[in-house]
Amino acid sequence: MTTNFAQTLDSEFHRVSREEQIRMAELVDEVAELAKITPRQLYNYRSGKWSPPASLIPVLCGRFKSRALIDSLTRDLEAAQVEVPESYDLAHLLVSSARSAFSQYERYFDLFDGSVIDLDDVEQIKLRSSEVIQSILKLNAIAEASYQRRRHQERSAVNT
Repeated sequence: MTTNFAQTLDSEFHRVSREEQIRMAELVDEVAELAKITPRQLYNYRSGKWSPPASLIPVLCGRFKSRALIDSLTRDLEAAQVEVPESYDLAHLLVSSARSAFSQYERYFDLFDGSVIDLDDVEQIKLRSSEVIQSILKLNAIAEASYQRRRHQERSAVNT
């Protein structure tokens, strides 16, 4: 997630706090409860430290009664340029993504192997799952960019 999204998210919190005349801490607690996350996680999303899960966007837009976050994401997506890495870098990215996914499944096995799961465990698997999903989405974007580049090259060859 870009800094632009984090800035928009932070601005939305300030706008709603001001318009509804409620303290920022109260608004953060309310939104965290609505989203079923911790206030600390919200802070990390607002600061740009972490990328929020896609499932959080409708909750935020609904509470803020605004499309500002969706518009920010749309602008970010339109501006995003995906580079297709060289074969070596792509292979490294694929292996890294696979290792992360397998590591996540190992965490599930460890957690469900008779141990007591606490809230920190749940938050950690959510965060790690989000990271795995982001790496898969990155690979999807690379595949799409590779297709578009090849298609562009084919059209250029035909027009020459």
